[in-house]
Amino acid sequence: MGRKRRQKQNPKKSLSPFEGVEGKLQQAISLY
Repeated sequence: MGRKRRQKQNPKKSLSPFEGVEGKLQQAISLY
């Protein structure tokens, strides 16, 4: 999970747009 947190801090490094979508899905799951 540490790697995912780093990606959130630097969204510009995410080459694939799907990574951003996955991050949003993970955030929604974390809320539940």
